[in-house]
Amino acid sequence: MIAKNGKYNFRFIDKNNNVYVLAGGKDRQLDVSNLYSNIDSMDTTIDGKKAVDSQAMGGCNTKLSPDGEKFVYIDCAVSNSKKASFKFRITNITDVVRAFAP
Repeated sequence: MIAKNGKYNFRFIDKNNNVYVLAGGKDRQLDVSNLYSNIDSMDTTIDGKKAVDSQAMGGCNTKLSPDGEKFVYIDCAVSNSKKASFKFRITNITDVVRAFAP
């Protein structure tokens, strides 16, 4: 999702219903089918406890099909300010919601 301030985010929910929202504001298109997004903040809700970290560091690499229409995978590797690492790899993507904040 892209917000009014130009930031975008990736939202993941794990098998235990913990929620991870990785956000950033800078990205670069490596080629037609690869987009790298810098991550600079992270909101989590783990075991019902919400935490916001505005000093997260890392990125997400998004691989698209050659025509740019389908997502092949999304790989994210992020560390929070306490040096805890989080890695996500999403494959078999059947639906993508592209939402823009009003």
